[in-house]
Amino acid sequence: MNAGCGHSVLGDINLDIIPRNAPNFVLGDVQDLSQFKDKMFSSAICSHVLEHVDDPDKATRELHRVADNVFIIVPELYEMGAWFWHEHKWVFYGDKKMPINGALNIAVLTPFLLKDKRKMK
Repeated sequence: MNAGCGHSVLGDINLDIIPRNAPNFVLGDVQDLSQFKDKMFSSAICSHVLEHVDDPDKATRELHRVADNVFIIVPELYEMGAWFWHEHKWVFYGDKKMPINGALNIAVLTPFLLKDKRKMK
């Protein structure tokens, strides 16, 4: 399953909340995959979707419910687009997430990021 397929065609089922011209397209929300049975798919990919949804935890639980293997890709925290793309609601760092609140979040997060970068050297 390609959850949040956009214009990519990667899976046997291509799901998106917006109607798409894709093979095997299913209209649906990654936060509610109730139209699919438990472990119906051997794998699910969710690329650049979680930063757009209201409840990324719920979406992740649903993906793990319907697929044996789940592959999630989100924008890198250090990419400016992760913070400033007008449709993004979240930024992710490892297993942590932070709602986007514009400049306030950058001011709060900068010391943390600088400290973390020093640890990596």
